Amino acid sequence: MQLRQTHKLKIPDAIICAITLVNNATLLTNNKQLPKLPKLHAKSMAIK
Repeated sequence: MQLRQTHKLKIPDAIICAITLVNNATLLTNNKQLPKLPKLHAKSMAIK
């Protein structure tokens, strides 16, 4: 809940970010907002 409120994320994005953080994983995403979150290992990828 705090992750969602602090960064104004939608519920599905907050769930995905939380799972990524808990598992210390890297998130590959097309969302340009998520790689900017602190402590989240995320890489932005263009999907064609």
